[in-house]
Amino acid sequence: MKKVIYLLVFTFKLSFSQQFLNGSFELNYLRDCDSINISNFQYCSLLDSVYGIGELETLDLQTDSCSLNVIYNTVDGHFYGSLETDNLDSTSTGISFLLSQPLLTNNSYVISFYSRSLRNI
Repeated sequence: MKKVIYLLVFTFKLSFSQQFLNGSFELNYLRDCDSINISNFQYCSLLDSVYGIGELETLDLQTDSCSLNVIYNTVDGHFYGSLETDNLDSTSTGISFLLSQPLLTNNSYVISFYSRSLRNI
């Protein structure tokens, strides 16, 4: 059974103001809705400052108007990314964002993001 989590917006709020670059997925080269279950390499080629990682390699880049027949209102802009996991063999997808500034040693950080799911998990 596969679980899909839609990542709508990532923000990074600190006193030092580091931000995830392209955390709202708006800086992309998506031309249509054909970006479902794409490889890490394809994901990286579609987005600036966002990288596909993980073993499953079934990432999605979607818009609020063409998203697996489910309409989600995005929090910021019109795009969002999706992650998937396969419970049968414990593989998963992942994404990595560049930061606007390096993290500093011995500091605490808080990450905030919005998520949606096809079902309650």
